Amino acid sequence: MGPCASGKLGAPQGILNAIAQSVGAIFAGFVATWIIPQANHQTFGVATVIGNITTPAGGPGVACNGLGANVTTGNAFAGEVMFTCLLVLAVLETAVSKKSGGNRTLAALAIGLAVFLGHSVLIPVDGCSINPTRSLGTAVAAAAAKPANSPFDNFWVFVLGPIVGSSLAVVIYHGLRKLDSQKDSSWLVDDDKEALTQDSDEE
Repeated sequence: MGPCASGKLGAPQGILNAIAQSVGAIFAGFVATWIIPQANHQTFGVATVIGNITTPAGGPGVACNGLGANVTTGNAFAGEVMFTCLLVLAVLETAVSKKSGGNRTLAALAIGLAVFLGHSVLIPVDGCSINPTRSLGTAVAAAAAKPANSPFDNFWVFVLGPIVGSSLAVVIYHGLRKLDSQKDSSWLVDDDKEALTQDSDEE
């Protein structure tokens, strides 16, 4: 969504990307159910074994997003907003911005570190979504198994949170390019040492 909202990716391509991601995520969710026995899913706690009887964990499993122990929807929503914002801003600044063209080969590293940081913090909070299609895929796959707890509980957090976060990143991205104080910043200077104009990154 970030590249589309920032004007760097056309709406048709953005829609096709969202559809492709959703289909891929759903397929991946079903692959996970084919590989991992439901009793071994640890998304919402560990399965208990008493004698020869195994009781599955309480949650729907399949790496679904959900609230961890003592976590409120407000906690999860704030986390999804902030870390989606971080991820999308990293993508826009390193893989999209013309000003970072000279360092484009390092874009994947920066984006990967942003994803790693988000997961490091949010996995115990809500499983870390930062992408609605990722949450949709596992929820659909889990729902097919008809678990006791619905994988769509609090699902709005994992859709609205990333949307708000990516929108915030776009505002920050364009806002930085409108600040007069940025004209003389070293990061606005190209390889020829000629200052780029404020809007040279706009298309």
